[in-house]
Amino acid sequence: MSDPAGPVRAILLPSYQWNPYQRLLAATLTEQAGIEATAVRDWSKRAPLLGTWLQQGRPDVVHVHWIHEFLGGSKGTPSARTVRWFEWQLRALKSLGVRIVWTVHNLRSHEAEGGDPNDAAAHRAIIEGADAIIFHCDYARDALVELYRPSEAARARMHVLPHGSYLRQYDVEADQAAARHSLGLPEAGTVFAFVGSIRGYKNVGELLDAFMSLGELHPDDRLLISGKPLPRKLGRQLEKLAAQDRRIVLQLDRLPEEELSRTLRAADAVVLPFRDILTSGSAILA
Repeated sequence: MSDPAGPVRAILLPSYQWNPYQRLLAATLTEQAGIEATAVRDWSKRAPLLGTWLQQGRPDVVHVHWIHEFLGGSKGTPSARTVRWFEWQLRALKSLGVRIVWTVHNLRSHEAEGGDPNDAAAHRAIIEGADAIIFHCDYARDALVELYRPSEAARARMHVLPHGSYLRQYDVEADQAAARHSLGLPEAGTVFAFVGSIRGYKNVGELLDAFMSLGELHPDDRLLISGKPLPRKLGRQLEKLAAQDRRIVLQLDRLPEEELSRTLRAADAVVLPFRDILTSGSAILA
Protein backbone atom coordinates (compact mmCIF):
# COMPACT_ATOMS: atom_id res chain seq x y z
CA MET A 1 0.00 0.00 0.00
CA SER A 2 1.08 3.59 -0.48
CA ASP A 3 2.57 5.81 2.22
CA PRO A 4 -0.23 6.84 4.67
CA ALA A 5 1.27 10.34 4.75
CA GLY A 6 1.09 10.71 0.97
CA PRO A 7 -1.89 11.28 -1.32
CA VAL A 8 -4.47 8.58 -1.96
CA ARG A 9 -3.63 6.56 -5.06
CA ALA A 10 -6.36 5.15 -7.29
CA ILE A 11 -6.62 3.22 -10.53
CA LEU A 12 -9.63 3.35 -12.85
CA LEU A 13 -10.29 0.34 -15.04
CA PRO A 14 -11.06 -0.67 -17.66
CA SER A 15 -10.11 2.44 -19.62
CA TYR A 16 -10.40 2.61 -23.41
CA GLN A 17 -8.25 4.67 -25.75
CA TRP A 18 -11.32 5.62 -27.79
CA ASN A 19 -13.38 6.76 -24.78
CA PRO A 20 -12.07 9.75 -22.80
CA TYR A 21 -14.45 9.17 -19.87
CA GLN A 22 -11.87 7.67 -17.50
CA ARG A 23 -9.04 9.92 -18.65
CA LEU A 24 -11.10 13.02 -17.90
CA LEU A 25 -12.26 11.61 -14.57
CA ALA A 26 -8.72 10.68 -13.52
CA ALA A 27 -7.44 14.13 -14.50
CA THR A 28 -10.18 15.83 -12.49
CA LEU A 29 -9.55 13.67 -9.42
CA THR A 30 -5.86 14.51 -9.62
CA GLU A 31 -6.29 18.24 -10.29
CA GLN A 32 -9.22 19.01 -8.00
CA ALA A 33 -9.18 16.35 -5.29
CA GLY A 34 -5.46 15.71 -4.89
CA ILE A 35 -5.84 12.00 -5.66
CA GLU A 36 -3.15 10.32 -7.74
CA ALA A 37 -5.60 8.74 -10.19
CA THR A 38 -4.58 6.67 -13.19
CA ALA A 39 -6.86 5.39 -15.97
CA VAL A 40 -5.54 1.92 -16.84
CA ARG A 41 -5.79 0.78 -20.46
CA ASP A 42 -3.44 -2.21 -20.25
CA TRP A 43 -5.01 -4.27 -17.49
CA SER A 44 -4.02 -7.81 -16.61
CA LYS A 45 -6.00 -10.24 -18.74
CA ARG A 46 -5.38 -13.16 -16.39
CA ALA A 47 -6.27 -11.36 -13.16
CA PRO A 48 -7.81 -8.02 -14.20
CA LEU A 49 -8.48 -6.73 -10.69
CA LEU A 50 -5.78 -8.26 -8.50
CA GLY A 51 -3.11 -8.50 -11.20
CA THR A 52 -3.61 -4.93 -12.36
CA TRP A 53 -3.51 -3.71 -8.75
CA LEU A 54 -0.11 -5.39 -8.34
CA GLN A 55 1.19 -4.07 -11.69
CA GLN A 56 0.19 -0.52 -10.74
CA GLY A 57 2.13 -0.55 -7.46
CA ARG A 58 -0.66 -1.55 -5.04
CA PRO A 59 -2.76 1.62 -5.01
CA ASP A 60 -5.24 2.41 -2.23
CA VAL A 61 -8.36 2.36 -4.42
CA VAL A 62 -9.50 0.22 -7.33
CA HIS A 63 -12.28 2.03 -9.19
CA VAL A 64 -14.11 -0.46 -11.40
CA HIS A 65 -16.33 0.59 -14.30
CA TRP A 66 -17.64 -1.81 -16.99
CA ILE A 67 -17.35 -5.22 -15.33
CA HIS A 68 -18.39 -7.10 -18.49
CA GLU A 69 -14.75 -6.81 -19.62
CA PHE A 70 -13.82 -9.09 -16.72
CA LEU A 71 -16.65 -11.55 -17.33
CA GLY A 72 -15.94 -12.49 -20.92
CA GLY A 73 -16.31 -9.15 -22.70
CA SER A 74 -18.70 -9.14 -25.66
CA LYS A 75 -18.55 -12.94 -26.01
CA GLY A 76 -21.85 -13.50 -24.21
CA THR A 77 -22.97 -15.08 -20.97
CA PRO A 78 -20.13 -15.47 -18.42
CA SER A 79 -19.23 -18.91 -17.13
CA ALA A 80 -19.57 -19.87 -13.47
CA ARG A 81 -15.80 -20.27 -13.31
CA THR A 82 -15.20 -16.74 -14.63
CA VAL A 83 -17.61 -15.33 -12.04
CA ARG A 84 -15.95 -17.24 -9.18
CA TRP A 85 -12.56 -15.86 -10.26
CA PHE A 86 -14.00 -12.34 -10.35
CA GLU A 87 -15.49 -12.76 -6.87
CA TRP A 88 -12.24 -14.18 -5.48
CA GLN A 89 -10.28 -11.17 -6.73
CA LEU A 90 -12.74 -8.82 -5.03
CA ARG A 91 -12.36 -10.69 -1.74
CA ALA A 92 -8.57 -10.76 -2.04
CA LEU A 93 -8.36 -7.01 -2.59
CA LYS A 94 -10.69 -6.37 0.34
CA SER A 95 -8.60 -8.61 2.59
CA LEU A 96 -5.53 -6.51 1.68
CA GLY A 97 -7.26 -3.31 2.75
CA VAL A 98 -7.91 -2.02 -0.77
CA ARG A 99 -10.99 0.17 -1.19
CA ILE A 100 -13.30 -0.85 -4.04
CA VAL A 101 -15.39 1.74 -5.91
CA TRP A 102 -17.83 0.75 -8.64
CA THR A 103 -19.50 3.13 -11.09
CA VAL A 104 -22.66 1.51 -12.45
CA HIS A 105 -22.86 2.02 -16.21
CA ASN A 106 -25.10 -1.00 -16.87
CA LEU A 107 -27.46 -3.14 -14.79
CA ARG A 108 -26.21 -6.30 -16.49
CA SER A 109 -23.75 -7.33 -19.16
CA HIS A 110 -25.38 -6.51 -22.49
CA GLU A 111 -24.40 -9.75 -24.21
CA ALA A 112 -25.51 -11.95 -21.31
CA GLU A 113 -28.86 -13.65 -21.68
CA GLY A 114 -31.67 -12.05 -19.68
CA GLY A 115 -31.85 -13.33 -16.12
CA ASP A 116 -28.55 -15.21 -16.42
CA PRO A 117 -27.61 -16.41 -12.89
CA ASN A 118 -23.85 -16.15 -13.43
CA ASP A 119 -24.01 -12.56 -14.62
CA ALA A 120 -26.36 -11.69 -11.74
CA ALA A 121 -24.00 -13.34 -9.23
CA ALA A 122 -21.09 -11.20 -10.41
CA HIS A 123 -23.14 -8.03 -10.07
CA ARG A 124 -24.34 -8.97 -6.60
CA ALA A 125 -20.75 -9.69 -5.56
CA ILE A 126 -19.53 -6.21 -6.44
CA ILE A 127 -22.69 -4.57 -5.06
CA GLU A 128 -22.10 -6.14 -1.65
CA GLY A 129 -18.30 -5.90 -1.79
CA ALA A 130 -17.79 -2.33 -2.98
CA ASP A 131 -16.98 0.39 -0.46
CA ALA A 132 -18.80 2.93 -2.65
CA ILE A 133 -21.23 2.54 -5.55
CA ILE A 134 -21.67 5.49 -7.92
CA PHE A 135 -24.65 6.15 -10.18
CA HIS A 136 -25.14 8.95 -12.68
CA CYS A 137 -28.85 9.43 -11.97
CA ASP A 138 -31.51 8.51 -9.42
CA TYR A 139 -33.25 6.25 -11.93
CA ALA A 140 -30.13 4.07 -12.27
CA ARG A 141 -29.86 3.66 -8.50
CA ASP A 142 -33.54 2.79 -8.12
CA ALA A 143 -33.40 0.34 -11.03
CA LEU A 144 -30.43 -1.50 -9.54
CA VAL A 145 -32.09 -1.68 -6.11
CA GLU A 146 -35.26 -3.10 -7.67
CA LEU A 147 -33.36 -5.67 -9.74
CA TYR A 148 -30.85 -6.96 -7.19
CA ARG A 149 -32.42 -6.14 -3.80
CA PRO A 150 -29.10 -5.22 -2.14
CA SER A 151 -28.56 -5.22 1.62
CA GLU A 152 -29.20 -2.10 3.66
CA ALA A 153 -25.43 -1.80 4.17
CA ALA A 154 -24.87 -1.75 0.41
CA ARG A 155 -27.63 0.81 -0.08
CA ALA A 156 -25.95 3.09 2.43
CA ARG A 157 -22.82 3.08 0.26
CA MET A 158 -24.66 4.27 -2.87
CA HIS A 159 -24.07 7.79 -4.23
CA VAL A 160 -25.59 9.67 -7.18
CA LEU A 161 -23.11 11.92 -8.99
CA PRO A 162 -23.60 13.68 -12.35
CA HIS A 163 -21.97 12.30 -15.48
CA GLY A 164 -19.00 14.39 -16.57
CA SER A 165 -18.97 16.66 -19.60
CA TYR A 166 -16.92 16.15 -22.77
CA LEU A 167 -16.77 19.84 -23.68
CA ARG A 168 -13.04 20.14 -22.99
CA GLN A 169 -12.26 17.11 -25.13
CA TYR A 170 -13.88 17.89 -28.47
CA ASP A 171 -13.96 20.79 -30.91
CA VAL A 172 -17.48 22.15 -30.43
CA GLU A 173 -16.87 25.20 -32.61
CA ALA A 174 -16.35 23.30 -35.86
CA ASP A 175 -18.28 24.52 -38.90
CA GLN A 176 -20.99 22.16 -40.14
CA ALA A 177 -20.48 22.90 -43.82
CA ALA A 178 -16.74 22.27 -43.57
CA ALA A 179 -17.34 19.09 -41.60
CA ARG A 180 -19.73 17.78 -44.24
CA HIS A 181 -17.32 18.65 -47.05
CA SER A 182 -14.47 16.76 -45.35
CA LEU A 183 -16.69 13.68 -45.01
CA GLY A 184 -17.91 13.85 -48.60
CA LEU A 185 -21.48 14.63 -47.55
CA PRO A 186 -23.82 16.97 -49.48
CA GLU A 187 -24.37 20.44 -48.04
CA ALA A 188 -28.14 20.17 -48.41
CA GLY A 189 -30.38 17.61 -46.79
CA THR A 190 -30.54 16.25 -43.25
CA VAL A 191 -27.75 14.12 -41.80
CA PHE A 192 -28.63 11.59 -39.13
CA ALA A 193 -25.69 10.02 -37.29
CA PHE A 194 -25.01 7.08 -35.03
CA VAL A 195 -21.73 7.20 -33.10
CA GLY A 196 -20.10 4.70 -30.75
CA SER A 197 -19.25 1.02 -30.69
CA ILE A 198 -21.71 -1.10 -32.66
CA ARG A 199 -23.06 -3.97 -30.59
CA GLY A 200 -26.18 -6.09 -30.81
CA TYR A 201 -28.16 -4.29 -28.12
CA LYS A 202 -27.75 -0.94 -29.92
CA ASN A 203 -30.08 -1.97 -32.78
CA VAL A 204 -28.06 -0.37 -35.59
CA GLY A 205 -29.36 -2.85 -38.14
CA GLU A 206 -32.93 -1.89 -37.21
CA LEU A 207 -31.92 1.77 -37.60
CA LEU A 208 -30.82 1.11 -41.19
CA ASP A 209 -34.09 -0.71 -41.90
CA ALA A 210 -36.10 2.20 -40.48
CA PHE A 211 -34.15 4.77 -42.50
CA MET A 212 -34.55 2.82 -45.75
CA SER A 213 -38.28 2.51 -45.17
CA LEU A 214 -38.68 6.32 -45.26
CA GLY A 215 -38.85 6.73 -49.00
CA GLU A 216 -40.07 10.32 -48.83
CA LEU A 217 -36.76 11.66 -47.53
CA HIS A 218 -34.80 14.21 -49.54
CA PRO A 219 -32.26 12.57 -51.90
CA ASP A 220 -29.45 14.47 -50.15
CA ASP A 221 -30.40 13.13 -46.71
CA ARG A 222 -27.86 10.77 -45.21
CA LEU A 223 -27.57 8.23 -42.41
CA LEU A 224 -23.99 8.20 -41.13
CA ILE A 225 -22.91 5.18 -39.05
CA SER A 226 -19.59 5.65 -37.23
CA GLY A 227 -18.18 3.02 -34.91
CA LYS A 228 -16.47 -0.34 -34.64
CA PRO A 229 -18.69 -3.43 -34.87
CA LEU A 230 -18.37 -5.97 -32.05
CA PRO A 231 -18.39 -8.73 -33.18
CA ARG A 232 -17.17 -8.22 -36.75
CA LYS A 233 -20.12 -10.06 -38.27
CA LEU A 234 -22.30 -7.10 -37.32
CA GLY A 235 -20.23 -4.98 -39.68
CA ARG A 236 -20.75 -7.44 -42.54
CA GLN A 237 -24.50 -7.36 -41.92
CA LEU A 238 -24.52 -3.56 -42.00
CA GLU A 239 -22.48 -3.49 -45.23
CA LYS A 240 -25.01 -5.79 -46.86
CA LEU A 241 -27.89 -3.54 -45.82
CA ALA A 242 -26.10 -0.30 -46.75
CA ALA A 243 -25.42 -1.60 -50.26
CA GLN A 244 -29.16 -1.26 -50.89
CA ASP A 245 -29.27 2.50 -50.23
CA ARG A 246 -26.63 5.01 -51.36
CA ARG A 247 -27.80 7.47 -48.67
CA ILE A 248 -26.26 5.28 -45.96
CA VAL A 249 -22.61 6.08 -45.21
CA LEU A 250 -20.59 3.63 -43.10
CA GLN A 251 -17.43 4.39 -41.09
CA LEU A 252 -16.97 0.99 -39.47
CA ASP A 253 -14.06 1.69 -37.20
CA ARG A 254 -13.25 3.57 -34.01
CA LEU A 255 -12.76 7.20 -34.89
CA PRO A 256 -9.98 9.41 -33.54
CA GLU A 257 -11.41 12.19 -31.40
CA GLU A 258 -10.87 14.80 -34.13
CA GLU A 259 -12.84 12.74 -36.66
CA LEU A 260 -15.57 11.97 -34.13
CA SER A 261 -15.97 15.69 -33.47
CA ARG A 262 -16.22 16.34 -37.21
CA THR A 263 -18.85 13.60 -37.57
CA LEU A 264 -20.98 15.07 -34.80
CA ARG A 265 -20.72 18.57 -36.24
CA ALA A 266 -21.78 17.32 -39.67
CA ALA A 267 -24.98 15.81 -38.26
CA ASP A 268 -28.32 17.50 -37.67
CA ALA A 269 -29.40 14.75 -35.28
CA VAL A 270 -27.75 11.85 -33.46
CA VAL A 271 -29.89 8.70 -33.36
CA LEU A 272 -29.27 6.16 -30.56
CA PRO A 273 -31.78 3.30 -30.97
CA PHE A 274 -30.57 1.27 -28.00
CA ARG A 275 -32.69 -1.66 -26.89
CA ASP A 276 -31.30 -1.61 -23.35
CA ILE A 277 -29.36 1.26 -21.78
CA LEU A 278 -28.88 2.83 -18.37
CA THR A 279 -26.63 5.90 -18.64
CA SER A 280 -25.26 6.67 -22.08
CA GLY A 281 -22.02 8.56 -22.60
CA SER A 282 -22.89 8.70 -26.30
CA ALA A 283 -26.08 10.64 -25.55
CA ILE A 284 -24.25 13.10 -23.32
CA LEU A 285 -21.51 13.53 -25.92
CA ALA A 286 -24.13 14.23 -28.61
